Amino acid sequence: MEKVEIFDTPTLRTTANITQHSPASVPAVFAEMMALQDISQLKINSVFTVRSRTGELQAALYNSTLGLCEFLEHPFRNRLLQIIQLELIRHSNIPTKCPMRAGLYYIRNASFARARIPSFLPASYFRVDVNLLNTNPWQTLLGTRWYGKLIKK
Repeated sequence: MEKVEIFDTPTLRTTANITQHSPASVPAVFAEMMALQDISQLKINSVFTVRSRTGELQAALYNSTLGLCEFLEHPFRNRLLQIIQLELIRHSNIPTKCPMRAGLYYIRNASFARARIPSFLPASYFRVDVNLLNTNPWQTLLGTRWYGKLIKK
């Protein structure tokens, strides 16, 4: 992971950064989210896009929108989001069931360096968009863009 961009709203104030975590100098994610109200009807949209070395977006290889509550109940149905969820569970206090209650949530020292990436994703520079959408009323609560380089071993 190299860089993150956050597009938050007054309902879900968010900050995030990526730092090098010692001792192996592995990139680690740190984030804080302040939910100002309970949120019960969430959808999550995730898009994996290959980009060139210069940053130009080339092809979206994965684009999925699903109910967050349904995903939390059955995470094995979405392999890519499940990989992210497993790392977040170990390094955050993000809810694992619905609804998302008002309060402060954090991610500390999450690293995806050892994640088991699905084989359909090629070694590449990438951008992953992860967006949280409220369905009542329909609005984007949080937009994120995560940039990095996928290295297959």
